[in-house]
Amino acid sequence: MLVNKNEQSTEAQIVLADWNKDPIVGYMNPWYDKNGNVVSIGQYKINGAYLRTELRPKYYRNKQLNINRNNVETSSYTSNLTYQPDPDNWNLFLKMLDLMAEKKLHVIVNILEEAPYTYNSNQDLQAKRDFMNGFVADEVRKRGFDYVSIDFNKLKDSDYFDYNHLNSVGVEKYTKLFTKKVKDLIEPANAF
Repeated sequence: MLVNKNEQSTEAQIVLADWNKDPIVGYMNPWYDKNGNVVSIGQYKINGAYLRTELRPKYYRNKQLNINRNNVETSSYTSNLTYQPDPDNWNLFLKMLDLMAEKKLHVIVNILEEAPYTYNSNQDLQAKRDFMNGFVADEVRKRGFDYVSIDFNKLKDSDYFDYNHLNSVGVEKYTKLFTKKVKDLIEPANAF
């Protein structure tokens, strides 16, 4: 579907009218390419949720390819195969965990990964996963909290708008994977 700022197609009008019927949609925001064509629409829901739907998936795949091509061509990056977080961010994260433990909150920590194309190699991706599922998970569990990590191999570049924002297809996949993991953690607590 190609929609221009100055002229909406009948198809776009039907899609927008249908979405406007959703009682929890507070407002919608179209996203345009440099030629003024609508490429996606963001839905801001009254319950605080946000969903962005691609109307032109090819536009986003091309953007990803161009970003990745530019990163590879201009990068002087070499992998040391270990992931090191920013010390200030890491210390803040640990302090937040300690505060939540002190307050005796029930916390489930989950992680999100950036789109696969953002990693320079499979080894770099694995180094980050090892850090998250090792160091981070250990610190979380040491405080009595649950740690959840889904199988991110089930998400592809086409499930992301850009380097770290899931599109509506990615949100649906992630939600199903995440729900399975979390459901196992919370259902026993609610059993009669």
